[in-house]
Formats: sequence, C-alpha cells, structure tokens
Amino acid sequence: MSEILDRQMDRYLRGELTPSESRELAQAALSDDAIFNALAAHGAVEQSLKSPDFRTALEAPPVRRFPRRSLVALAAAAAAFAIFALYLNSRSKPQPSQTLATVQPHPTGKPIFIAKEFTTDSGAPIFRSATPGTRAPQREGAIVSLDNFEVTVSLGSLDGVQKGAQLEVFRGGSNQPIGRLEATTVFRDHARARILNGSVQEHDRVRVQVSAYLTAIAEVLGTDRGLGHQAINWAMANNASMDQIRPVLDRLAPLDYQAGDIAAAERDYQLILANSSPPADRAIALNNLGVIAEQRGQTATARASYQEALRALTESPTLSASYRQNIESNVARLAGSTSDKR
Repeated sequence: MSEILDRQMDRYLRGELTPSESRELAQAALSDDAIFNALAAHGAVEQSLKSPDFRTALEAPPVRRFPRRSLVALAAAAAAFAIFALYLNSRSKPQPSQTLATVQPHPTGKPIFIAKEFTTDSGAPIFRSATPGTRAPQREGAIVSLDNFEVTVSLGSLDGVQKGAQLEVFRGGSNQPIGRLEATTVFRDHARARILNGSVQEHDRVRVQVSAYLTAIAEVLGTDRGLGHQAINWAMANNASMDQIRPVLDRLAPLDYQAGDIAAAERDYQLILANSSPPADRAIALNNLGVIAEQRGQTATARASYQEALRALTESPTLSASYRQNIESNVARLAGSTSDKR
C-alpha cells in the first residue's frame, strides 16, 4: 500500500479528512480487499461508522468498475463487503441471541461467586440472625432441677435440642459421660428430659449432640463471622466430622468472602475440598477458589479451578441449573478474556 494511503488513513483516524476525502476512502475500501483489510487492522471500521459520509458511501452502489478478476477473487471481495455491511447493520438494530461464532463477542463481566443455599428439612432457608437480646447457641449446659426421673436442663431449641434428642451427662471436670437423658418437652432456652440411665444430680453438665449444636449455629449465624469461626474451631478441636461441620462452613465461607477476608474464605473452601465432600460441594468450592485466584491475578490457577469444577459437575446431578450456568459462564468469560489478550 502506498505511503499516501497510509497517511490518508492516519488523518482519517484523527478526524482530519474532508468529506470528499472520506467518501473516496470509503469507496476504495469497498472496491479493494487490501484497503478494506488495512482499515480493519487500523481499527478504522469502528471509527468509520461515526461518519455520515462513510455510511452514505457504504450504502450506495459502488461506481468504480472492478477490473476483471478470477471468480475466487470476486467471491472474496463480496464476502468482505457482506461482513462489513452486516457489522454496520448490527450497530443500528438489535440482533438475535444466536449469532455467528466469528462475530460473537467474548463474554464479559466479573467472576461469578456461588453462595450455597442451606435449608432445613422443610426446605425453608435457615440463615437468620439470632433474636436481639438472646444468647448464642451453647454446646453445654447443666441440670438445673431434678424431680424423680425427670430433670430440667439449661439447653433448649436455641441450642439444637429437639424432642426425643438424647443428651449426655458429665460430672465435674470429667469428659466421661455418667448418664444419658432424653428430651421430652423443649422450650427456647431450656428443656425437660427423662433420665435414661445413670445417677445424675443437679449441676451436672449436659451436652447436646455435635451435629445438632452446629446446625443451631448455622441457623442463627446471620453475619456473625466470629460465632462461625468459633464454632468451626471448636468442632475441629473435638474431631467433628465434615458432615457435622458443613452447615456452618457453607454459611461462613461466603460471609468471609463478602467481608473481604479472602484468606479466610480460601481456607474455608480448601477445607471443604480436603474432606471428601460431595461433588456438588466440590464444584462450588472449586468455582469460588477460581474466583479468588482471579482476584489475585492468578489466571492459570483460576482457569484450572473452573475446569475442575466443570468436571465435578458430571458427578453432581443434584447441583442446580443456576449453579451450573454460573460455573460455565466463568469458564467462557475467562476463556474469552484470555483470548482477547493474545
């Protein structure tokens, strides 16, 4: 291409061409593949659309006659014109959702973080804050009164006690149970129970089951990350299983992330991955670890996490469709942004 044309395109991009010069450049682009490709390479197509003269020239039939070419060359020129006209048309009216892969824009936006839903057996969400003025759930209480074979204990529904639940009884500083109770009537902060075995006394310590206590923590956790971390630390120190810990961890991990405590959120999801969690939980954890990696600029690590999350999806028929779409969107968006940088 001549130096004159190079200078003319540079002037066009700076908006220095006269209307007649703009029309000449538009006509040249329509009749010469090399000029059209050069305009595209210089980013002039987008700029050209802002020029009424350029648009007029594009929509009008070309006046210059083409020299005789081979059928292949004519087909290439026609294809170039058709693509350019299609691009112009797409700027002036909405397009259907399905478009050619060659002109489909890469997905854009921020990484999608997934907060797992957690519900009771009835299906109702349980992430509610504790009622103002009430205490936090307690793992351990005491026998406050004794009446023949029935006792009153200082643990109730707030602490995870349900009718029929069994409570272990301890004496002094010992961790060896000396008896067992069964809850018969449960109130919010206390309960009545009958003695199943053992010789129990007032002021003996009683404990609710680990799983019931941790579920109670999850129910009232709200945004209290301190309560969640305290419960997780206690559970791990007492060798609680991941199935018992997960109700709290499922809520605590997104809370840590939303609070900007990325290191804590990363530990939460690594803990889920390290304990043989179900595929659905693994997929969510891997997706969110990918989001954290992206925020740290670790693109390769994020890509690997998203891909591993997709593989976990094949083993997780219970994962909701929205979760699946979010993970797939992260994969596509990252692939698109990576392709743009090449």
